[in-house]
Amino acid sequence: MKKQHTRKKLDLQLRKDRCYTLIYTNISSDLKNLITETTDGVAAWKILKDHFEPVTRARTATRLQKAGHKLDDLYIGFQLIRWLPQEFQSTVQQIYRWKEEDFRVVKIEAELILEANRLQLMKQDLEKAENAYLSSFNFRRSRRHLVLRLQLMEIQMARMITKRKV
Repeated sequence: MKKQHTRKKLDLQLRKDRCYTLIYTNISSDLKNLITETTDGVAAWKILKDHFEPVTRARTATRLQKAGHKLDDLYIGFQLIRWLPQEFQSTVQQIYRWKEEDFRVVKIEAELILEANRLQLMKQDLEKAENAYLSSFNFRRSRRHLVLRLQLMEIQMARMITKRKV
């Protein structure tokens, strides 16, 4: 009985090892480092599944809607604005002040897209201003450097002239 139990255990371990080997040998090298911390085929499969099919709120909501469960616009709207980055907080506060009939997913998405575009334009403008400032600073610095070199050349010329006179 014990021998049969050991044999089943070894057989199970062999199948697990084959499973992991099959997964490991058939994925690209850049994905292999995702599963190097495990030698279990089931765990490796779960890691790869989570990597390629992350469980998100949007995916869960879509699955619920496909199953026939109607999600309330109010609930979806609050979920949309719940985890936004700090840059969106002023827009989120404005959205919270909307009337309930205006609090619709389509309108919230439109407002968030407008805010994202505004933030992107601000970032581009700041980068342009920063580049303009740096280029003018570098121009002034190179101009100052040129003036200093000219002054140094004048001093060297004056020394050469005074040495010749002596």
